[in-house]
Amino acid sequence: MVRDGVTGVSVRSVAAEADVYLAAVHYHFGSKQELLGSLMQHVYETAVDNAATEAKKLPPGLPRVRYVVEWLLQFWTKETDLIFFEALGYVLRHEPQLEDLRRFYRHWTDLLMEVLADVGRGTAIEGRPLAVLIRIFIDGTAIDRLVQESSADRELAVGALEELLEHMLGPDTA
Repeated sequence: MVRDGVTGVSVRSVAAEADVYLAAVHYHFGSKQELLGSLMQHVYETAVDNAATEAKKLPPGLPRVRYVVEWLLQFWTKETDLIFFEALGYVLRHEPQLEDLRRFYRHWTDLLMEVLADVGRGTAIEGRPLAVLIRIFIDGTAIDRLVQESSADRELAVGALEELLEHMLGPDTA
């Protein structure tokens, strides 16, 4: 998909590249949309699971927030963003894949809530609001990365998010 884009991928090309029978790919996935949905779900779930596992090794507080944001920003590259947004058109038109995407977003939010459980306790942004804020921030930077040639604005935004969180969460979380 990185080489040919989502529209250039076919079940036949995937079977050939994987050196498996076309019938096996059709049997297991059923359609190109299901294949794309499964692939995206696997790649992105693995990414957020890995980020969460590593972040849990850090002390609670802003070090975990920084790690999660930086890790996810490094994982999502212009190429992965292009694949995601190109495949998103397919996913949004097919209810089973759309439900898979919704499940992924719930999983991502739950993982962020778990990793950041001690961050913001007793403030307006503890728990779910903080997890959703970070998730939306990461999604927004994906769009920005595709549109903007420079990363300067993203770097400013990451710094501003950190300052905002430090201010809202207090100095003892740093």
